[in-house]
Amino acid sequence: MASLSNDRMAVLSPTLDVPRVEDMEARFLAFWRAMRRTMHGRGRKAQLDYAMERKAKDLAEVAHQRRLRQSGLASVKTEARPGVIALAREGGKLSGPTTPDDVHHLVAALHAESGWMREVSTWIMHQMLQHVASGGRGLTLPPVILVGPPGIGKSH
Repeated sequence: MASLSNDRMAVLSPTLDVPRVEDMEARFLAFWRAMRRTMHGRGRKAQLDYAMERKAKDLAEVAHQRRLRQSGLASVKTEARPGVIALAREGGKLSGPTTPDDVHHLVAALHAESGWMREVSTWIMHQMLQHVASGGRGLTLPPVILVGPPGIGKSH
C-alpha cells in the first residue's frame, strides 16, 4: 500500500488502478506470442494471424470491462477515470485547521462574516479545538441540525 504524505488522507483505495485497454491488449499479445514461440520455435507457425490478434483484442476488452466493474469505475466516465485513479493513488489534500491558532483564525472569520450565528460558530470552534487537541488533522464535525425560521442564514 502506498504511503500518503502528512497533508493527504486516503479517499479511495490506493491500489485502485485499471490499466488502459491498449496495455492489456499488448500484454495478451505478448503472452500469446511467447506461448506460440515456446510451442513452435521462431518459425512461421509462431506468428499470430489476424484472427488470433482479433481474439486477443476481444479478450483484452472483456478483461478490461471486468476490471472496471470490480474496481467500481465502470460507471465513471472514461475521461474522468485518470483523475479518480490519481486521487486514489495520491489521496485527498487535507483542508481545515491543524493547530488551535488555525481554529481561532477560522472562527474569527466566521464571526465576522455571520455574526448572527455566533452561537453556532462558537460550537464549531469547540468541536474543532477538541479534534485538533486529540491529534486530528483537517476539518471534522459531528452531525448537527440547525433549527430556526427561514431566512436567518442556516444554509449560509
